[in-house]
Amino acid sequence: TNLSNFLSTLICRAPRDCTKSYSAASDHVYLNNNNNNNSNSVTAMLHLLIAAGVLMVAGYAVSQLLTENPPRLAGVYSQPGRWYHLKFWAFVMILSLRKWKSKNTAAREGMAPGIGVKSKSSSAEMEQVQQLQDHPKAIDAVYFNGSNRDGVYLVAATARRPNKVTQTILYLRLPDVGLLEHPSMPDTSMQRVEDREFAAGGLQLQMVQPMKVWKLSFSGKMRAVDQANKLVQVDFTLMWSACTPCYDFDTDMEPWAVADAMAREPWSQEFFNNLQDMHQTHYEQFGTYEGTVSVEGYQDREILIKGLRDHSYGKYRDWRLFHRYGFHILHLEDGTCLNASIVSMPATTSRLALGYVMHPDGSKSSLSSMQWDMSTCGEDGVQPNNFAFDFTAGGKKYHLECRVIRAPIFYIGFGWTARIYEGLAEFTVNGVPGWGIAEWDYRNHGGLPEEFGLETSE
Repeated sequence: TNLSNFLSTLICRAPRDCTKSYSAASDHVYLNNNNNNNSNSVTAMLHLLIAAGVLMVAGYAVSQLLTENPPRLAGVYSQPGRWYHLKFWAFVMILSLRKWKSKNTAAREGMAPGIGVKSKSSSAEMEQVQQLQDHPKAIDAVYFNGSNRDGVYLVAATARRPNKVTQTILYLRLPDVGLLEHPSMPDTSMQRVEDREFAAGGLQLQMVQPMKVWKLSFSGKMRAVDQANKLVQVDFTLMWSACTPCYDFDTDMEPWAVADAMAREPWSQEFFNNLQDMHQTHYEQFGTYEGTVSVEGYQDREILIKGLRDHSYGKYRDWRLFHRYGFHILHLEDGTCLNASIVSMPATTSRLALGYVMHPDGSKSSLSSMQWDMSTCGEDGVQPNNFAFDFTAGGKKYHLECRVIRAPIFYIGFGWTARIYEGLAEFTVNGVPGWGIAEWDYRNHGGLPEEFGLETSE
C-alpha cells in the first residue's frame, strides 16, 4: 500500500512539475523576446529623434543662410537678423556661466570685470577714488542728482581724467531763484588741485561711509540764467544718505536685455575685443539729500530732495563712441525709484536697454526689455519736451511718460565731442507721479559753439 501510494504521488507530481518547468522556460523566452522588441523600439525612437534634430538644425541653418539681415534703422540701430535667436541664447548662457564662476573666488581670478563679474572684492574698494589706468582718456567719475515735487533740482558731477583734468557739472534750480549753473558751463573742463579727489571749480564730492553717506559742498559764483546771467555767490553743504541698495551693472543685470542687444550685432573677434576694452564699471544708488543752501540776495533755506548717485571707472571713456543715449532716472510718489535707459554705442551695441526698479520694500527688479524706437524719437539731435515709452522689469509692464521742464545743455569730452541735455523733468509711471532727470546725449561734431568764445582742442 505504501509503495502504491508513493508511486501514485510520484506519477501525479511529475506532470505538474514538468508543466511548471515548461511554463517557466516559455515565460523566459517570451520576456527575452519582449526585451529585445523594447530595445529595438527604443533604438528606433532614438534614431528618429536624432534624425529629427539633425533636420531641424539643418532647416534652421538653411533658413538663416537664406535670410538677409534687415537694414539698420536710421542707419544706426541694428535689428534682429540672421542667427539672432542662436546668438541670444548663447549670450544668455555666457552671462549665466560668468555669474556662476564669479561666485567662486578661485574661479574669478583672471576674469575681466563686467558681464557677471564684479570689479572689486569689497564695497569700500569700489567707493574709493580709483587709480586712473594708463590711458590718455582714463576715467573715474561720480554723479549726483536730486529733485522734489516743489521743483527743486540739483545735478553735481566730477569726472577725473589724466593730468588733473576734471570734467565738472553743476546745476541748481530753486523755484523762486530759477536756474543756477556753474559759470564755466556749458564747458565742463576744469582742473583739480589734488589728484585723488572728486573736486574742481569750488565743488567737492566726498565719500563719508561706503554705500551709505556722501557729502556734497560748493562755494563760489554761479550764473543765474533767469536773471540776465548775472553771477551770484552760492554756498551749500548737503549730506546724501542711501535709501536703496546699490545696483551694480557688472553683476545685477538680468541676461535678457543684454542678450538682445548683443544678438542684434554682427559678431567678430573685433566685436568681443571692443566689449572688453571699452568696459567700465558702473553702479548706482538712490538716497536723500539734506542741508542748507545760501544764494546771494535770498534767505538761506533748508532743502530736502531725493535722487541718485553713481560711480563709474574703467580703462577709458571716449565720448566720440556714443551715437546717443537717453537716461531716465527718477523717484515716484509711492517711494519707487527707477532707471529706464537706452544707449547707442555702435562699436559694441547700437541699442542697449538697461535699468531697474527699486521697490519701496527694498527689493529690486532688473529691466528686461524696452519698447521704444529711438530712430523715431529725438534722432534729429533735439530732446523733445514730451515723450513716452514702455518697459518691462521683474515681469511687470510699465508705461513711462516724461515732461521736460528745463533742459540746459553742456559739452563734455576731449574736444567737446558730446552735447548733453540735462533735462529737469516730471514723470508719470503707471499713473504714479514722479520727479527726476532725463539726460540725453548726442555725438557733437563741431566742438564748442563759437558763441561761447572758446577754441576747440582735441
